[in-house]
Amino acid sequence: MSSYDSAYLLEMFNRLSGRPDTDGGVTDDTKYRWLAEAQQEIVGQVAAVAPWTMYQTAAYGAFTPLYTGDNQVFTFGSDTQGNPIVPIGRTQIYRALEDIPDNPMRPGVDYLEEGTQIRIPHNRTYTGDLFWRGVVAPPAINASTQPALQPIASRELIARLAVKNFAESGDRFPEVADRMALWLGYPWMPNPNAVGGFLRWVLTWKTAFKAGGALAQLTGVQLAEVNQGYANYAA
Repeated sequence: MSSYDSAYLLEMFNRLSGRPDTDGGVTDDTKYRWLAEAQQEIVGQVAAVAPWTMYQTAAYGAFTPLYTGDNQVFTFGSDTQGNPIVPIGRTQIYRALEDIPDNPMRPGVDYLEEGTQIRIPHNRTYTGDLFWRGVVAPPAINASTQPALQPIASRELIARLAVKNFAESGDRFPEVADRMALWLGYPWMPNPNAVGGFLRWVLTWKTAFKAGGALAQLTGVQLAEVNQGYANYAA
């Protein structure tokens, strides 16, 4: 078991929730589902405030162009289950790899956003390749599929949120749920100034490369706003 891999998060889930390692009441598969659902919730929050931490890490030459059959409507491909990919996290579209990161196409002007696809406006066509950067929902955590958050220590958020959601379900263990919510802080606490583990990680992500480098204007990085709570951290 490596630090913060899926097996580690399962052990952390058991430890924080008080469940035994060998648990006849709640199977490992069920616990992994709680972890997988918590990861998706965390990824949605991260995509809103620090999306660059989950952008593609492939070499430029491995970037896949958008797919099109008519040079008007372009799609992002499909996931492993055949569902259309819907990128999140302030997605940017580029006409060329050389345009990354500071010369994206303009949404609503150069293209129209349509969820699973984009469309060239005014019944025009575009015959070149289009490339994109954004966040894609990761595959579900299980015994062989590892968590996606980076740095790996931030994956503690997944385990703690999974325990919170598990403890809340059916009002099983309200005191445990309250303790996890208190550790996580806003938005899992009603007070937007409740700075907990999540906002501390937001600060870590936003200060990793000072003001966000060339992406600062695209992502609205304002370091001082982190200390003002959730109301401002997504600005």
